Amino acid sequence: MKLCRLTYFSQNVGHSPSAQWVDELAVSAGRRNAVQGITGVLAASNDSFLQVLEGRRGALARLMEVITNDVRHLHVTIADFHEIETRLFPAWAMTAARATTPEHEFTFDELVDSSHQEMMLKLQGRVISPDVGAFAPIDMNADTLQI
Repeated sequence: MKLCRLTYFSQNVGHSPSAQWVDELAVSAGRRNAVQGITGVLAASNDSFLQVLEGRRGALARLMEVITNDVRHLHVTIADFHEIETRLFPAWAMTAARATTPEHEFTFDELVDSSHQEMMLKLQGRVISPDVGAFAPIDMNADTLQI
């Protein structure tokens, strides 16, 4: 079976995405994802989530069913899904990416009007949560992302 990368966004319902809340969500999701062989990154900003997930097709489908039925998400929208040769986030069962400047913030309405490439660029420049052992800008380019 081949690996796949799935990018989705959704409207955040019921929580203000504080850094601590997003970190806790990423740690909890990371524990479940590790068992399923899923890796990825989660960004929360204003009223929305933007997440990139990598893994086997079946595992991603099961996870998306859980996310779609999660009361914290509204209007779950898959922005991109494709097979990949290598993972972009091989070491992270799930990590949180924090905005470092206002231009890295986003809203649900902005995501609706964005291309997949624009969404990925919104992740670039964010920093990885120090709680997962790394604190560095996410470095992504078109070759790495296979877009």
